[in-house]
Amino acid sequence: MQSETYAYNLAIDVGCGNGQSTFPLAKTWKHVIGVDVSGSQIAEALAVKSNIDFRVGLAEDLYFQQDESVDLMTAGIFIHWINQPCFWKEATRVLRPGGVLAVYSFNT
Repeated sequence: MQSETYAYNLAIDVGCGNGQSTFPLAKTWKHVIGVDVSGSQIAEALAVKSNIDFRVGLAEDLYFQQDESVDLMTAGIFIHWINQPCFWKEATRVLRPGGVLAVYSFNT
C-alpha cells in the first residue's frame, strides 16, 4: 500500500459553512480544519465522510490552534460579517512566517 504524500501541512478554512470550499483542500493538505459559527452547517459538513476536522467556532477566536502553526488560511464571502480587526489579529497569530491568508469570493 502506497502512503499518501502531501505538498503542504496544515490549512484552515474559516467560515467553511457546509464544507463546500473545504473538501478540495484535503487533496493536497496533510491536515485540514474547517471552522464555522453555525452548528447546522458543521453538521452538514460532517455528514460527508472525509479526513477533515470540522469545528463550530468563530474565525476571530481560533483558541485551539497554536501560534505560527498554519500554512494556509482561507476565508470566503463570510468575511464582511465578522469583526475584521479581531480576525486579522488572529490570522496573524496562527499563520507561520510565510503562511498565506487567501480571502476570496465568487460570483454566482
